[in-house]
Parts: sequence; structure tokens; C-alpha cells
Amino acid sequence: MVDEESPGDTWVARSNASIEHFRGPDYAQRCASDFFRLQQKPGETVDEYQFRFDAAYAQPAATQAITMNDNARMVQWIRGLRAELRDACGRAGPEEFPAALRVARSAESYLVAGGNPIAPGYVELPIPGEEQKMREL
Repeated sequence: MVDEESPGDTWVARSNASIEHFRGPDYAQRCASDFFRLQQKPGETVDEYQFRFDAAYAQPAATQAITMNDNARMVQWIRGLRAELRDACGRAGPEEFPAALRVARSAESYLVAGGNPIAPGYVELPIPGEEQKMREL
């Protein structure tokens, strides 16, 4: 009995080979380079930037070329924030990503309201649902 591939398997194999051919041998390195150059765009919210950051990090080609622990990933995320938000995170010195995200969101809210997130009057706003956790500390 002859072991034949199904037409679907053949098509998938040819499709993948074609994609790899046009991507080129340095595709994983280009994905990694794009990831490290990722910056928050003008007018882009913190949440939109986070979504793009996570999507770029999750690309299989990028994850093959990038090895990061959670702290390094958080530092890279902060580096890509626009200057005012990056400065607010720098002042707060978050140790984990959820805290960095909270600081950036809070600073963004303060900026939208016309304030300066690195001015002395700036107060970090808690994430909804976090108030109880903060009271327990």
C-alpha cells in the first residue's frame, strides 16, 4: 500500500514553503529587531500600545529570536512608552508589569485631564478592583 499525503497536507506544506521562501533567512531576526524598536505611537493609548507589544512578542519568529524574563520584558515595554509615561514609570519604579501598566494608565489619565504626570501633585490612580487589594496591604 502506498502512503499518500492528502491534498490538504500537500497544500499546507507548499504554502508554508512559499511563505518561508519570501520571508527570507533573516525573518526571525527582523521580527526581533522590530520588537526592540517598538514605540508607542502619537495618539495611541497605553492599552493599544500594550496590545501591539504583546502581538509583536507573540509572533513565533520573534519568540524564536528573543528570550526574555518577565522583568526584561517589562523594561522593554516601558522603554517604548512615550516620554511622559516612561518618566512616570521611571519615578514609580514598578517591580512587576501589572504595576507598570497601572502607573502608565494612571499617568495617561492625568495627561488627558491636562495634568503633568511627573509634577509633584500627581497621584497614581488605582486600577478598578485593586482598591480592596491595596486596603489589605
